[in-house]
Amino acid sequence: MDITQILPSEVTIGLFKNLDAKNLCNLSLVSRNWNILVSDNHLWAEIALNRWENKQGMKEICTNAHSLWYLKPGTWKKVYILVEKEARRTKLEMEDLCETTWTFKDDAFENSFLILKDDEFELFNNALSAHAGSPKFLRNGRYVHEGMMDSTLPWKFTNRYVRVSQFPHLKPSRPDPTDPESDWGLKLKNVYVTFSSVDHTGFQRRLSKFNRELALEFGVDLPMEAVNNNSDNSDDNTDRSNDIVGPSSLATISPAELIQQQDSDDSLG
Repeated sequence: MDITQILPSEVTIGLFKNLDAKNLCNLSLVSRNWNILVSDNHLWAEIALNRWENKQGMKEICTNAHSLWYLKPGTWKKVYILVEKEARRTKLEMEDLCETTWTFKDDAFENSFLILKDDEFELFNNALSAHAGSPKFLRNGRYVHEGMMDSTLPWKFTNRYVRVSQFPHLKPSRPDPTDPESDWGLKLKNVYVTFSSVDHTGFQRRLSKFNRELALEFGVDLPMEAVNNNSDNSDDNTDRSNDIVGPSSLATISPAELIQQQDSDDSLG
């Protein structure tokens, strides 16, 4: 017996609110009607906003109305998947370096603090230097570190890495998004130093592009909150709609499951 044919849709969707993203994706494969019901925008908005709470770069996104995302069923689900993909991206772009607020930690300095016990007091007095200054990657290819050095150094991308002058390559990374304590920040690390993001614009850039495409599809003007948060100043026209994604909001969902779900949506729509 198909409960979606018996109960009012409002009641069925209310029941679905007790499920996590993984189970909702599984239910959407049952039939066309189930797919429509579990793609309800209000349902996925609740899941998404709970997921995004206290994540870097998501504060303004969580407080905006996002009226465009309610115009077509399934839009909030698409946004949820888009954000999940972005939370796993480690191939950095110019904007990731230049629009991010970074902190700096000298790992080699901290290791020397642990090893040189005889000089512990002197190292303790100078410990702040391990975290001093305001590092910035400029668009002109120069690296500045106010409070640490007066001159500038060249920086560049080398494949998937970042290199400052002749120093060892910095490897980009992100925390495990399945960890509930993860803040979805960015890190650049080599054997000596670690740069950690305080805040970044990656999510806003991706969603600004999505909003522009959505407004064009619907033939409407961008809502004011979408215009105000349009920080996508890049020339990146890469289509990431088919990127692989991973975990859900409350339970792990494999990339294969979400890809299967997207394919199913296309066939049912």
